Amino acid sequence: MDFTFSEDQLLFAETVRDFLAKECTPDQLRDQAETETGRSDTRWAQLTEMGLPGMLVPEGQGGLGFSEVDFVLLAEACGRAALPEPLVDSSAIAAQLLARLKDERAQSWLSRLADGSARAAIGHPRNPFVADAHFADLLILERAGEVHLVASDETTLVRQPSIDPLRHLFKVEWPPTAETKVADAETGEPLWDAALNRGALFAAAQCAG
Repeated sequence: MDFTFSEDQLLFAETVRDFLAKECTPDQLRDQAETETGRSDTRWAQLTEMGLPGMLVPEGQGGLGFSEVDFVLLAEACGRAALPEPLVDSSAIAAQLLARLKDERAQSWLSRLADGSARAAIGHPRNPFVADAHFADLLILERAGEVHLVASDETTLVRQPSIDPLRHLFKVEWPPTAETKVADAETGEPLWDAALNRGALFAAAQCAG
């Protein structure tokens, strides 16, 4: 069995690394750390033009339908550049969880993630805080194993201390309802487990970068 990356995968990763080397410089990151959001809408638009937010979104929802193996080299490139935009969390971890839900609301959000018009943050039960909740349009949250989709304007965010000025952490206060629930605990718990494994993979790739 051949575990080497294909020429196309390596070339795409090189393209992303070159882009980030020019558009995500240390000086730019220092300036961003002084802003309210710590994020760049301009850079996000550029990432969207490259098709990166939709890489792991199924083709039926407007994405490219690629796999985690295709994305792992891009996660490494993001780590190398210390990219603050939530490309990995939103477009890889959150999108893959949504893609495994049959709920129509989840599918409609996938299309928006794919075209870059929306960003998602995920609140895993293993972590009391949600990264980038202030920058997300959609929050994917857990309650007793269930999966809930909550619009950002339906929550109260309480900022938490962070040793990384470009990683904003929040405690999210929100009211779970029948309308926000998209998966019960029986369906949701395997999804949360898979999201944790996927997060570990991409976090390792970023650290390697």
